[in-house]
Amino acid sequence: MKSSIKYTGEFCPKCGGRLSYQGQKIVCENNYGKDYERRNLACDFMLYTNYYGHSVTKKELTELLHNGRTDIVDFKSKTSQFKGLLRLTDNSVKMVPYNPCGFTCPQCGSEMVRTRSGYTCSKHILGDDSCQFYIPGTVAERKITEKEAKDITEGKLIILDDLHDEKGSLYSTILKMNQNFKVRPTQKICKCPACTGYITISPHTYCCTGAMHNDKGNCQFVIGRNIEGYDLAIKDIIDLCMTGSTSFFVNSKGQKRRVLIDENMKPYIY
Repeated sequence: MKSSIKYTGEFCPKCGGRLSYQGQKIVCENNYGKDYERRNLACDFMLYTNYYGHSVTKKELTELLHNGRTDIVDFKSKTSQFKGLLRLTDNSVKMVPYNPCGFTCPQCGSEMVRTRSGYTCSKHILGDDSCQFYIPGTVAERKITEKEAKDITEGKLIILDDLHDEKGSLYSTILKMNQNFKVRPTQKICKCPACTGYITISPHTYCCTGAMHNDKGNCQFVIGRNIEGYDLAIKDIIDLCMTGSTSFFVNSKGQKRRVLIDENMKPYIY
């Protein structure tokens, strides 16, 4: 009698058994389902024939089992269409969304994509772990926008305001990419020009935290983040500390101004 089982022609990546179609699933022939007496010998590998409105083709099944992933294809949810791929990891098949951001990974030059948790290099999404560059999607519940993520890949420092610590107090921080392509929050900007400490950011000022590093006493280097209606950027502070002067800027009255450091190592407006 001819068997009614429809085999796929592929073999189970977990135990080597033949894979067959069973309803809306593709299962291993060693999967005994509810046959509890034989379950200790059963293989639990399976995948669905359809993911988010996309039917898995024979070619895609072969790619998935032999290459660990399919090509990028179209999926759809109840509200939208999106691109993604199927990945085989640890003998489990999952759908992975693929949402390109329009900018590239600073570490390897591949396309950056948006994920549920943040922004990551497409190599990692496609199963190549040689590059795992990643930007978190949120910091202290504050969302990182796509533009901010792009700025980070270009080496820019991003100011994050209105954050709350464990006690509920407001604080500010900076998101930056270090030399090892790791993106981390930090409050340090640059070395203080008046002592051996560092200039850090707070909600309203740029100030030195070098009290414990200064043998002559507490360092008083501090400047407001807003000068006469102009928001001092991080680049302005770095220029001020490195060269003793910011570039000229226009204040709220339309006047040209800049910040300099006097002989007592205190900032002033000129």
